[in-house]
Amino acid sequence: MRQLVEAGIAVRIFVAPVLPGVGDSKEVLAALFKELKRAGVREVMADTLNPYPAVLHRLKKVYRIHFPAKLADLELCAANPGLYWESMRKSLRLLGAGLI
Repeated sequence: MRQLVEAGIAVRIFVAPVLPGVGDSKEVLAALFKELKRAGVREVMADTLNPYPAVLHRLKKVYRIHFPAKLADLELCAANPGLYWESMRKSLRLLGAGLI
């Protein structure tokens, strides 16, 4: 990214999906935004997980193996994706404004 910016290319990043309990903490996202800004990235867009049944089925297997303590976060997102999305939207807006 930095090399593209230094070459005069406008860089925009799309991060998706932001995984519940794994990549959605304010600390993780703040560190990501900070590094992207440092590299000269002009815009960051992010999207939350779309909890389709087939996706959830596969992700639950991954979470059980690699992130067992975060499985409840995934299940909470799946139970109420709209509430999760709204919460993430607010956090991302604050991060983008440099308020977190």
